Amino acid sequence: MGGCTGSRYFPDFNWMAYKFLYKKIGVNVKKIRKQKQVTQEKLAFDAHLNRTFIGCVERGERNFSIETIYRISRALKTPLCSFFCLGKENHEL
Repeated sequence: MGGCTGSRYFPDFNWMAYKFLYKKIGVNVKKIRKQKQVTQEKLAFDAHLNRTFIGCVERGERNFSIETIYRISRALKTPLCSFFCLGKENHEL
């Protein structure tokens, strides 16, 4: 297999870019959660997720599905697109 830069099936797949995206989305989850003064426990309860998992998402340590980020957006009453704002680095992917 192709290590972190690709695979046998998708040779141009850049794992590092995807890891970067998960990390940036996680940072945005944490930022929005704190702006709304919501604890990880409350967010986890409202999103029907585990508090430990929320922490891992915020630190970019776990991959997550679009369903997960949708649940988080609903729990935080925040538009889904808010989590995908990447800043200047967005153009470097």
